[in-house]
Amino acid sequence: FLAASPPVCCWEPVEGSTEEPLKPVRLRHAEYCGENVTESGETNSYRGREDYLVQGPGFFYCGCDEFEDSLVWQASMCTLRDFDAEHFCRILGNRTVLFVGDSTMAQAATTLMNLIHWAYWGDARAGCQQQIIFTLSDTLVGRSFGINNRGIEWKHAVRKYLGKGGGGGLLVLGAAAHIPFTVDFEAVIAQVSREHQLEFPDLPLFWKTSQPGGCSLRALTHLPSEQINFWQDYAGIQYNWGLFETWDQRARDLFGNPALKNSYVLDLQPLHLRADAHPGSIPGQNNHPHKDHAKTDGWKIDCLHMCMSGPLDLVSRVFFHILSLLQEGGHRK
Repeated sequence: FLAASPPVCCWEPVEGSTEEPLKPVRLRHAEYCGENVTESGETNSYRGREDYLVQGPGFFYCGCDEFEDSLVWQASMCTLRDFDAEHFCRILGNRTVLFVGDSTMAQAATTLMNLIHWAYWGDARAGCQQQIIFTLSDTLVGRSFGINNRGIEWKHAVRKYLGKGGGGGLLVLGAAAHIPFTVDFEAVIAQVSREHQLEFPDLPLFWKTSQPGGCSLRALTHLPSEQINFWQDYAGIQYNWGLFETWDQRARDLFGNPALKNSYVLDLQPLHLRADAHPGSIPGQNNHPHKDHAKTDGWKIDCLHMCMSGPLDLVSRVFFHILSLLQEGGHRK
């Protein structure tokens, strides 16, 4: 792993073990991750730690052994600031950042927790990683739309972790993977925005755009929507990924409305180009049936979660960039 990026705390079976192949028996990088699987990967809520790096949720991204990320996003119309953990913690002060969403949001939160912890490794108590909290909410609004509806409503999470009015905190929300249809997505974001303005107007809300799905052997040079037949192999309501670009624009239009108070967009559109960075994109991984090509039955194992560390570092960079501009009074939605 790169010096600036923390090691990935993946689970692996002990050699000679009779356990299931994916049974969490041991962690790699025990010096940094600990030797035992902890509750962070199995509970609906967790925060950054002082002892070891956060292990993250489940087995996502652990099928990326052959993945080495050599790409860094370079914005063309502005200068995107590099993530600076010490500067981030100074801006945060004594506030808490609450991430609420599904397992892809958990990946984003875990990345931020561990980037901060890694920067303070050796003096972890000086870092603010414990002020970063993730809690699970697949649809945010407590309703099932035909897939999963794990976790609690976002409003209940705010009251639980940030207090009655959400004062002294920052809120990052997102939902897409467990909402199969556009009409339902539009209803969810409308409800979230309305409730935010009515009940938590002093709480800064950052809507995180979708974590894109779809596998490719290489990074894309154009967005999936600009590719011919990119989504033709994905069928069924669980593969709603082809709608995400449209949904992201709906969210930008709503949460980026300057008339709304404390409403912002954590825009991660560049991640749509990283179709090469899913566990199912890596030839030979996840019992991949054909090592020379990703688009087989094997890639369907996971073309939504992203390999770590690497592409998801962009989440922390963009979030830090926005918070820096807000502090300086120069953020444009």
